[in-house]
Amino acid sequence: MLHLKAVCCLVFCLACISNAAAQKALYFRVGAGFFFPMEHLIHKDNHPSFRYNNHNFYPGGSIEYFYRVNDKTDILLGYQRSNIGFSYRSGNNKVSTSIGQHEFPLGVEWLIKDVWLYPIEKRPRLFGRNSTGNGYYYLALFRVKAVTGISMSIVPKGESSYQHNRGQYHFTQSVHPLHRRNFSVFGGATLQFYNRRRDKIHLILLYNQGLRKVMEMEIAETIGTETFKANLGSRGSYFATQVKIPLKLVTF
Repeated sequence: MLHLKAVCCLVFCLACISNAAAQKALYFRVGAGFFFPMEHLIHKDNHPSFRYNNHNFYPGGSIEYFYRVNDKTDILLGYQRSNIGFSYRSGNNKVSTSIGQHEFPLGVEWLIKDVWLYPIEKRPRLFGRNSTGNGYYYLALFRVKAVTGISMSIVPKGESSYQHNRGQYHFTQSVHPLHRRNFSVFGGATLQFYNRRRDKIHLILLYNQGLRKVMEMEIAETIGTETFKANLGSRGSYFATQVKIPLKLVTF
């Protein structure tokens, strides 16, 4: 009798392990989106028309692997290319410049809520078989997930400068890298659209905060005898919106 209980217990444990393992899967995800760099003001002379951060954006791409631990939690590791950007306006001159940075993010996504919109009884031809398995079809199915993690970034070496002279107007802009490597933390939300529990497309909105200053820009503008100077800095921080397409590689 004792052996029978032990066998039943072992069979039950193996069934639980097999069921948990069946929910695990490895995905490859490729994405593209726009990055909105955030710089900060270090110093500026009195200049009423000077403004920085004019909300420029730059395209970027990413590739990553993510491991589905269970139906609610994913772990991701990948590579993406973003931009460190400086943007400002001085008088009638709007200037923007950017330097690419290479990032290696490591993060976690977890489920917040399932959203099923517009239930209907008959499947529409234009929207495909968007079903949850409960007998109803929906025009839109998606899951709201939170995403957070850390990232290591690398920026290129070397300084860059730009000069413009016209009559009594002299303008100089120079960019100085301070650190090649930086670490950052990021957080945001993912809308995971699916069809019959199959991932179709992921829409991601996030903010990335660098932990140390990696670049600094110096600006000098001279008109006649008057000179204006300003310094801007960047930690590699940005807002981003991305669209990613997952491809399942293997199910465990």
